[in-house]
Amino acid sequence: MAKFCPSCGFQMQDDMGFCPNCGAPQQAQQQAPQQQFQQPQQQFQQPNNGMPQMGYGAQPGMAGVVAGKKLKLPDKKILMLGGIALAGIIVLIIIFSLIFGSKYSDPLDDYVKALENGDGKAYQHSVFEVDSPLFDKKSTLEYAEEAKELHEDFVDDFGPGAKCTYEILEKTKMDSTDLAKANSILSIVNIKIKDAYKLRVAFSYKGPDDTKTDKQTVVVLKTSDGWKFNMETEPDDIYAY
Repeated sequence: MAKFCPSCGFQMQDDMGFCPNCGAPQQAQQQAPQQQFQQPQQQFQQPNNGMPQMGYGAQPGMAGVVAGKKLKLPDKKILMLGGIALAGIIVLIIIFSLIFGSKYSDPLDDYVKALENGDGKAYQHSVFEVDSPLFDKKSTLEYAEEAKELHEDFVDDFGPGAKCTYEILEKTKMDSTDLAKANSILSIVNIKIKDAYKLRVAFSYKGPDDTKTDKQTVVVLKTSDGWKFNMETEPDDIYAY
């Protein structure tokens, strides 16, 4: 490889110690410094157990959870508030069932609707019926016609817009012995009475033409369909003017 004398610029061989033109001593050509390359930082660090581990970010299998961080359990205040809320919901359910659930006075309310408005559905809902080939079951149309006749008689007696109210004076619960006897009779038609009351009721009828209060004794039964009048009592039987 050729080189040039730094004193006179004469071209000479690379291994010459002196310039043949001017005799100037020559220094050995310095090698260009080697480019140093920084080793990239290893992506994985070697832990004590010999298994590779990521040097940054989430640990494998941890789904982004920071290592070593403990789960925080709900404090006592949150648990207490949750218990109070649950108790409140239970109370509301009980109140709702008492207000809107089936009651032994339901047949009396249905009787008033049939009397005042000729409501066929209310009339039908209040009557205890046995769904069996041994008994004749009335149709919805028949109940509607009977409710209409009941309402017309009521209006004839007390005038248009007449109203009916009632007050339960006495309530006697059917004892277990009588209930068992009734269920024994009804067992042939697969009906079971769950509860029963004998009610002494004062019905008050008031309209523009007349006013009257009538005291009667009725029996109401609770079945799978709710509370009904007993088999011998229907709304038109109660209204005996």
